[in-house]
Amino acid sequence: MDDYAKKARDLYNRRGSINSKTDDKGVTRVYDETTGLFGSYNRDGSSRTIFKPEKGKAYWDKQPGK
Repeated sequence: MDDYAKKARDLYNRRGSINSKTDDKGVTRVYDETTGLFGSYNRDGSSRTIFKPEKGKAYWDKQPGK
């Protein structure tokens, strides 16, 4: 598993202990305030993207989902 895939999987697996929300299409978004890492995942848990948004928490706050 490459580093990107490992980071994506590790972030997703921590979704119960960090900020996470799922929209009405089943897309789960996860944000770790400590590292600033944001991830978006399909309904099946596969990674859509991970990155560190420039505006961190403000970016997270604008994401859809509950």
